[in-house]
Amino acid sequence: MAHPECTKSVRDIADYIGSTVQILVYAAKCKSKEFIVRTEDGLIHTLQKANPDKKFYPVTTCCRGMKRIDLEKVVASLEGMKFKIDVTKNIRAKAKRALERMLVCK
Repeated sequence: MAHPECTKSVRDIADYIGSTVQILVYAAKCKSKEFIVRTEDGLIHTLQKANPDKKFYPVTTCCRGMKRIDLEKVVASLEGMKFKIDVTKNIRAKAKRALERMLVCK
């Protein structure tokens, strides 16, 4: 299982690609008892707690970008609208597809 933000080489070999919530739902419904998981390390504990009869093997990863974000920084950013990110049309289209994959339940 992997997030859609993973590299193409990871997505190509993953049996399932989904958002954090989608990965949790998939693991609960899937008949398999063992999973290799390429996601934020913190999710492994949640997966194991929700599925004590299954085994999860994390591919060690830590999203450094996510670890730098905290609630105060999000609030300050939104209140001040001080960060503007310009991306090319091509990158914007790819980002939109990734977001749509994360938001659509399978």
